[in-house]
Amino acid sequence: MVRFQQNSGNKYFFAATMIILCLGTILCIPSFGSIVGSQETNSSPNYLILLVHGINTTHRVFMGHGENGSDVSRIPDDEKYPYGDLKGYLENTLGLKGYVYAYTFSERDGRISLAAEELGNSNHDNKAATIGGTLHYDKVGKEIGRDATGINDFQNGVRTGQGNSWLKQAREDFKKWYAENVLHQRGHPELVPESVIPHRYIIIAHSLGGSRSNVHRVSLGGAW
Repeated sequence: MVRFQQNSGNKYFFAATMIILCLGTILCIPSFGSIVGSQETNSSPNYLILLVHGINTTHRVFMGHGENGSDVSRIPDDEKYPYGDLKGYLENTLGLKGYVYAYTFSERDGRISLAAEELGNSNHDNKAATIGGTLHYDKVGKEIGRDATGINDFQNGVRTGQGNSWLKQAREDFKKWYAENVLHQRGHPELVPESVIPHRYIIIAHSLGGSRSNVHRVSLGGAW
């Protein structure tokens, strides 16, 4: 897991450097071969990358003003973050589109244990799918609606009535992307074979997002 803090002098430069080092050693970038330990990687990435935001913020903290190609056209200017477009950098500069995902917790300034459940407990009903990204103590920040969190209750295109964990949502979003862009079968995620869906995750956490990820790893048995 790579953690980074905002650096007022060079924004994400140090973070991006660390990410490049990380990807160069444990993630196979398209058109390059690599070996992780004794396991050979596929010709495309075999990891899904999750960007985990910290307290009070949203997944938009990783999109900046779209400097590297992230679509921020529907985000009001006063809800954009001045920290650079890390998500766009990974997707467009490093060629990892379809493998990078970021969501928003239902209680952005809530309990770390709840965030850990939303991150990786597949049996937990993630309320971000119904109540959005709420705030309890921060009187300055704006709450965001459920559609803006990126979390829903769909699996293979069918509603389950239970909000997905981040890990599950990333799998579902990958299937949706793969069906449309590789199989050219838009709207048919059920056609994506299990063999092409990555089963491992890289967590890149900002600020308190690192603690949320660690609680998932330690108390819920998560591993990456």
